[in-house]
Amino acid sequence: NNLCACVCVLEKRNMLANRSCRVIPIVRSRSPAARFSSQTNDYRHGHSTPIQRKTALVAGVANARSIAWACARSLLRTHDVIVTVQNDRVKASVDKLIAEREDRVDGDGGGGRILGSLVCDVTDEPAVETMFTERIPELLHREEILEANLDALVHSLAFASSTAMKGNDGTEAAGFPLLHTSRDDFRTAHEISSYSLLLLSRCALPLLSNTDNNNNNATPSSSSITALSYLGATRAIPNYNIMGPAKASLEALVRGLALELSPPPPLGRSIRVNAVSAGPIVTAAARGGIRGFGDMRREYEGRNALRRNVAVEEV
Repeated sequence: NNLCACVCVLEKRNMLANRSCRVIPIVRSRSPAARFSSQTNDYRHGHSTPIQRKTALVAGVANARSIAWACARSLLRTHDVIVTVQNDRVKASVDKLIAEREDRVDGDGGGGRILGSLVCDVTDEPAVETMFTERIPELLHREEILEANLDALVHSLAFASSTAMKGNDGTEAAGFPLLHTSRDDFRTAHEISSYSLLLLSRCALPLLSNTDNNNNNATPSSSSITALSYLGATRAIPNYNIMGPAKASLEALVRGLALELSPPPPLGRSIRVNAVSAGPIVTAAARGGIRGFGDMRREYEGRNALRRNVAVEEV
């Protein structure tokens, strides 16, 4: 009774109109009924009865222009949200964003709450494990979430050193930055941009599945894991350099995790795993880290079916 599902990676750039969607087939079991993890009273938007709400974790918020922040805002329509940041300096600026949103009466069009921001350095594996075993459960209990679980995990993490992305000006590496990628830069790009999906998924599994990993009779959930990718995973994109192989690794992990986690227990955990590959979006990281980013956006605008650039809210 398995259904054939897919990881549908939206290719919204550098593609002709008749090639606007790349579909990677996988096999996934029939998804069960939705599970709700919390319930709140919300009368601000005309609800006269309590509404049920889910809880999501969005990893990788950096500033107001980051894709992760747009994902968090969108999820607030139906979820309470926890966000992660890289370090304490970023946390201070993101906390200001959260406070500004809370000061607005209507928020972002939904009744969800941002429950808080947590520092998450994915290169520090013990700290990541502690975040999932202690800090997130404590936060959920403090906010009186009826079920201290997660319904969604969004992975929006990517990094490569400026040397790996742009090369060293005035040297031979400037013209061949991918060819001259060092072992350390290769490892860093893959660890943060790809391996972190494995790490977060593994640590989040008990909260996402609401099961004991050793209990084969546990009730399956309807949770999801979503990663953010880019066309450079499958095509050679000028100036994308080492991030291309890193995103290719990320998408391969998405397919593998979908195969492992999608089936119901005892074979899997009924957790959907997908990747979304958006067009070139103006973020601080993209503008500062990718040489010729403006040319990339102009090329996309001329090739895609809509003849315009994708907006971060569309992701």
